[in-house]
Amino acid sequence: MHVAQRFERFLDTYRRPDGQRWGGAELEKATGGIVTRSYITNLRKGRMENPGLEKMRAIAKAMGFPPEMWFEEDLGGEGGLPAGPEGRGILLGLSTSSRPSRTLRAVSPTRMQRWPA
Repeated sequence: MHVAQRFERFLDTYRRPDGQRWGGAELEKATGGIVTRSYITNLRKGRMENPGLEKMRAIAKAMGFPPEMWFEEDLGGEGGLPAGPEGRGILLGLSTSSRPSRTLRAVSPTRMQRWPA
């Protein structure tokens, strides 16, 4: 999944405290200027192939999701993430439902290294 598609799913799932969808100006303010409004626009339009880890962390912190979710392979299947705490619980493996928990990674799959046995 392209980072722009992933970001759109996050925007749909992780709303501002007032329930509204995050916009560029709000994210710029919430990240203390680490992520600018124009950067958010470029990210949403797919112009960013590989956003920096600092920016990804700042967006995750502002929006209220674990930064590791940027690297999650399965974001809830075709239907996407369920809205609200249910979606967060499934992805973090904390849900009491019968769905299997997901394994989270803190690094990009292309940067993962094999450890000697």
